[in-house]
Amino acid sequence: MKGSGHHAETIDRAFERCSASFYRYFAVRLRDNGHLVDDLMQQLWLQARSAARGAREIDPEPWLWRIAQNLVRQHRRKVAARGSNGPLTDAVLARSLGERLDTEDLPDEVLARKEVQEQLLLALSELPSAEQELLIGFYFDGHPQARLAEMFGLTERAVEGRLYRARLALRDRLTGCELNEDRA
Repeated sequence: MKGSGHHAETIDRAFERCSASFYRYFAVRLRDNGHLVDDLMQQLWLQARSAARGAREIDPEPWLWRIAQNLVRQHRRKVAARGSNGPLTDAVLARSLGERLDTEDLPDEVLARKEVQEQLLLALSELPSAEQELLIGFYFDGHPQARLAEMFGLTERAVEGRLYRARLALRDRLTGCELNEDRA
């Protein structure tokens, strides 16, 4: 069937484009359990490919995110009896971090704290893939805006605007304590 092949190719491209974000999403929620994260990545791929014919969306990224969320929920239901469901949102810390993002650079000693890293990763992994990659490239990998423009095929002005919007989205996730499993 010609149509199902087209959907599979579209899903392949979306999965490839977003795979780092999916991996990060699983890793943050599953406390960086590499084997489990790898298993869920494979399950995501298999479920997406097996349902490719039913995918009617032009951009399957939101559909893939719903599959990823369901995989995390299924895993959490299995381990709920053991009492370990991944990192928890600390609303006070998250709100404080979000407010400080606009007014100051967070010092290394603050960023080195595990609970700060967990809150930032939870919020970051809730953002769309493109925003995650841009923020990681700029803040964690230290790429200048000119290099990011080259990497993403954008102008420096576009990178500046997208970084600004990505920072606002991250701040909103932190200050609004919207760190949950439901993606907008």
